[in-house]
Amino acid sequence: MEIFPLDPTPFVIPYAILVFVVPFIVFLYYNLQKFIFVCKEEDSPFWIFYSLKEKLRIVRELTQKNPEYKIISRKVEKMLVVTLFCWILGFTILCTTVFLMDQNNLLINHSKGLYGSSEK
Repeated sequence: MEIFPLDPTPFVIPYAILVFVVPFIVFLYYNLQKFIFVCKEEDSPFWIFYSLKEKLRIVRELTQKNPEYKIISRKVEKMLVVTLFCWILGFTILCTTVFLMDQNNLLINHSKGLYGSSEK
């Protein structure tokens, strides 16, 4: 049984979206939720222009006073860890798969044609 070369693009695109983009979007959603919460608590959407020292003071106060902010912060931290884990594991699996397919001549080499340089 002969195995023909394969173009991995149709498989890599959905994999990349599922493994890389989706966790990042969820992380951004939680981060946006945290940002909106701080804006509501500060009664100013311009708190982003405050100095770093002032921002840290605001976050410290919110962490001490507001249990809801603690929950949102934990969710953001948890999603950051999950996102990084998905990216590292996903990139490792993707690279290993492409490497093994290349070693076994299962990939189409677009620069040499479908079956190598002997094709005319």
